[in-house]
Amino acid sequence: NPETMIPIEGEVVDAEFDKTTNTAVFITRNPAKLVAFNADTGMKKEKLLDKNPYCVGLSAESNTILLGESGQMKFIDLSTFTVKEKVVLPYIV
Repeated sequence: NPETMIPIEGEVVDAEFDKTTNTAVFITRNPAKLVAFNADTGMKKEKLLDKNPYCVGLSAESNTILLGESGQMKFIDLSTFTVKEKVVLPYIV
């Protein structure tokens, strides 16, 4: 159904879905982005990433996004998209 579809720019690398908030969280490459889409409200949030993303996950409480990138892992607040913590690692997460 075209009116319920959202365009996705780039290649989707990984995705998670939170049933509590009815929100899809996914990452793309080319461009490197973090995207959250709430199916109830139709609101979409995007954040350009400075490194290539490899994996995404949600915390058990569904309020924190875990983002694996080249040489680092970020903990990002789902509601504000602000980085809570960044851990630099010597490998791809």
